[in-house]
Amino acid sequence: MESIYGHFLIVYYALTLLRLLELYTFKNQLTPEQIITFIRDYKVTKNKDNSYINNTSESSIYKKVKEVYGLSKLGNLYLSKKDIDNILDVDCPFDNTMQRLYNDWRIVAKFMRRLINCCKLIAKIA
Repeated sequence: MESIYGHFLIVYYALTLLRLLELYTFKNQLTPEQIITFIRDYKVTKNKDNSYINNTSESSIYKKVKEVYGLSKLGNLYLSKKDIDNILDVDCPFDNTMQRLYNDWRIVAKFMRRLINCCKLIAKIA
């Protein structure tokens, strides 16, 4: 039973983050499918000299991510370790929204109660 709750919680959390990216970061200009496609398709190869080669082909999704996050080196063919660290360490534009949610414990507690009730309902149906 706990594994069902855990699985549901992870899926629900992932969908929530995806929707936050869609609504607050990309302002409905990218769909969840496009965001997932970008995440799956962005690939780099590490060289022996600790540099990286960007294997990703440019697309409209790619350009939008680059623009929103201000990652000028996202499209470079050759990337250094520092460039990769900067790409992975970018701040999310909805961080302030998440911080406000975490600061207001009543909202978080209400959200968790609803989530637990949904998990119990799904467990009864299954």
